[in-house]
Amino acid sequence: MEKIFKIVLVRHGESLGNIENRFTGWLDVDLTKKGHILSYKAGMELKKLKYKFDICYTSTLKRAIKTSWAILDALNLSHIKIIKDINLNERSYGELSGMNKLEASIKYGSKNINEWLNKYDKRPPILKRNDIRLKILKKKYKNKNFPKTESLNDLLKRVLKFWKKKKKKKIKKKKNNYSCA
Repeated sequence: MEKIFKIVLVRHGESLGNIENRFTGWLDVDLTKKGHILSYKAGMELKKLKYKFDICYTSTLKRAIKTSWAILDALNLSHIKIIKDINLNERSYGELSGMNKLEASIKYGSKNINEWLNKYDKRPPILKRNDIRLKILKKKYKNKNFPKTESLNDLLKRVLKFWKKKKKKKIKKKKNNYSCA
């Protein structure tokens, strides 16, 4: 009999970027108190549905890591392995990173913002070499290749690379056949 496994995908709880209406992408913003509570409640809902996890995959962004901690705490699964992978990071918004969404619309125009966000192959402008945001990313991701901007297609390729090459075989071997991401 073929093993069936389930994957639960969870978006991070409310972050400081959310309440400030900012494009965050790879910028490492924290959860709000409400974000932590909502994450814990998501874990309680999963507990009611009797989900069990063997392993948890998350991005390297603290808002996602802390969301995972809260969910696993609610499930009494704080002991399971958490694997952080750069390929699960949010989309890189390039020049839009850290900008308030209204200010970005004024600076670049709503039409451009909509195209960059919703067209499959359109990328926001790339971060410039001397940009402080790029320096922050270089410091955090030493010796790692990270995107300076991404289209939806770029993001899809990155996540599929993670799925196909690094995790698919490991997930198939897991006892409970569940994964938290």
